[in-house]
Amino acid sequence: MIQKNKTLDRAFSDTHLAAEAYVAELDNALGVLVDSESNSMSARYKNHLSNFCTDAEDAAGLCKKSKLPGGDMNAAVLFAPAQPESLEDKAQMAYIQNLLGKPDGKLTKSAGASASGQDYLYHKLAKTH
Repeated sequence: MIQKNKTLDRAFSDTHLAAEAYVAELDNALGVLVDSESNSMSARYKNHLSNFCTDAEDAAGLCKKSKLPGGDMNAAVLFAPAQPESLEDKAQMAYIQNLLGKPDGKLTKSAGASASGQDYLYHKLAKTH
């Protein structure tokens, strides 16, 4: 019985570590500041068009319809199994990233030393912990 409990404890611990590693890859992960918010958002949009194009976007000529249209905006993808690096896995990652919001941009050293920069960094820290 004790061995079963230890195995379950390890499984739950490993799940937590895997989730942390998964989320750490996002542009809005804990403690991450991006060089350019607009470049990050543009990369998300390009990812959407190349992987999760919808019927309407296809009809508008923006992209070719995906095998998983709108997958990056559908919470149902979180509840389906996904092989690593599969379209479903990419959809899960993109959905979580979209849910967490836009990334936060880096500050210059002088901006970070200002009162408003310190306030920005304080709120970033509070948001991520």
